[in-house]
Amino acid sequence: MIRHGWSTVPRRGSPADTPLAGQHERPRRRRARLPLGTVTALVAFFALGPVLAYAPFSSALASTNRPAAAAASTQAAAETALSESGWTASSNTNSAAADAPANAIDGNSSTRLSSDAVAASGMWFQVNMGSAQTFNQIGMDSGNWPGDYARGYNVEVSSDGSTFTTVASGTGTSSPETVTFSAQTAQYIRVVLTAPSPSSWWSIDQFTVFSNGSGGGGGTPPPTGGSLGSNVYVFTPSESQSTIQSTLNTIYDNQVSNQFGTQRYALLFEPGTYGSSSSPLNFSVGYYEQIAGLGQNPGAVTINGAINTFNQCQGSGYSNCNATDNSWRSISNLTINVMVTPAATPVTISGPPPRLRRCAGCTSTATSR
Repeated sequence: MIRHGWSTVPRRGSPADTPLAGQHERPRRRRARLPLGTVTALVAFFALGPVLAYAPFSSALASTNRPAAAAASTQAAAETALSESGWTASSNTNSAAADAPANAIDGNSSTRLSSDAVAASGMWFQVNMGSAQTFNQIGMDSGNWPGDYARGYNVEVSSDGSTFTTVASGTGTSSPETVTFSAQTAQYIRVVLTAPSPSSWWSIDQFTVFSNGSGGGGGTPPPTGGSLGSNVYVFTPSESQSTIQSTLNTIYDNQVSNQFGTQRYALLFEPGTYGSSSSPLNFSVGYYEQIAGLGQNPGAVTINGAINTFNQCQGSGYSNCNATDNSWRSISNLTINVMVTPAATPVTISGPPPRLRRCAGCTSTATSR
């Protein structure tokens, strides 16, 4: 069993190390080693000495009262338009070739997407950004057709192009229309009309997606955002691995150095197997990410691959790394079938050992914190 907390242990060594009369011995951390072959094992990490810190997600939520974070939250982030290179657009309107959906993202103010019919509820326009992007605002400009704006609409997002979640709803009164919502990470954006126009068509001259670099979490929750909230992702074994990988990578890129940010993410895996020996699922965990299996026990969810937490590093080859604080993240209740040669790994634990199962033969060491 791993002992947590502090203990006073007499120092060994020269007389100079012996406390003077009236002085108290300085507390020392007690080190513990997990027995080989234990099923409650920690993740095996490899290469260049990465360190993993397990902390309850609730601890991360309570750790944001820091001056740096408070000061940062008072400054409004500027919106930046995302590059539309490689994007594709589609709609369910019966548009002529000259009014095709692609015109809305071609950067040409003289072309447009048009419904070529009076706007009706249920019409939709969609963009596929090619990979998961993080954004918090869209803009719709009907340009030279100012009366062709959306009278009522829902903004929906999706990671797979099949299951969409509404993140904003609104009523338009003129063009251009700007819709702001809490930051989302998704590949698809769809605008669905919820109100008809008495006589005008629906046109989009320019459709623009913006990001303020927040990476999610801040602001008012979206009107729906799914039953678990907009920053909770639930993966299923039937979902394409490339979509899962893209989402995990995008969130990690946002959180790897976000020690003083306010964003929080829960990444949950439904029971089943993810990754394979020929195509392992390898991903990393940044600040304030909670990774968990949703099964009854760790054996219900299997990750064939690796879950890593690296130091904050600069330059290539992880040659300049800062390991000041790798806490405030958690991994629990799943099995990791490591697809590479395992290595002994130092781990920092800030609570009870997580419910994890690993491949046979991996070794780990743990230090109470």
